Amino acid sequence: MAFGSQLPVRLDPETERRLEIAAERTGTTKSALIRLLAKTFVENCVHDDGSVVLPPDWKKLLEPADGRSKKKSKGKG
Repeated sequence: MAFGSQLPVRLDPETERRLEIAAERTGTTKSALIRLLAKTFVENCVHDDGSVVLPPDWKKLLEPADGRSKKKSKGKG
């Protein structure tokens, strides 16, 4: 299977460590696991019109993991 261009992603050491463990436990590589996760997200959450519909609890998962969400919410108060 041919892939498009590389997409460099920087991860904090703890996330990278946990991703490595998850990849090992699923019998794959970190890169393949990230591809699988990205593809699953696009297929399930990004609609043909470009809109994005997140699963109901996604916001609860996203905010603690994404520093940008925290900065954005602090600016709204």
